[in-house]
Amino acid sequence: MSSGQSLYHTLSPRFQCSMCKKSYPTKKATRDHFNYHHLGKKSYKCPICNKVMVTKAWVEKHMTRIHGVKTEKPTTQVYEQCGNAFADRKTWIQQKITHSGAKPRPCGICQMTFKYKASLYKHRKRVHNMAIVDKVVELMDTQNVGM
Repeated sequence: MSSGQSLYHTLSPRFQCSMCKKSYPTKKATRDHFNYHHLGKKSYKCPICNKVMVTKAWVEKHMTRIHGVKTEKPTTQVYEQCGNAFADRKTWIQQKITHSGAKPRPCGICQMTFKYKASLYKHRKRVHNMAIVDKVVELMDTQNVGM
């Protein structure tokens, strides 16, 4: 494990999806992922047009882009090195990784490392011709299980 990987994983508690093993920094993010990707549920509504979306963050972006309403987030995390303030721990962690020079995201094929998830995705797509494959999930009828 590279020093970048250690930094990333020690700064961010990880919660794993029970179905696909993908990790998220919060229980809420894991639940949102599970509900949307595995159950097809969308549970957040725009208070202006009632459009249903997957996460609260998507609703906030939608409100800014479509309705011109900017939601104010309190800044709770200040990064000491540059003085920038962040509303959430995930962004603060990414800032810390950016300043550290660490590249915590390795390519599983060639072991090249990247700072950002998007950079790793582009690399895998361009260099290794790897595209995201849609996952098919079958739901169980939990009422008739074990009877």
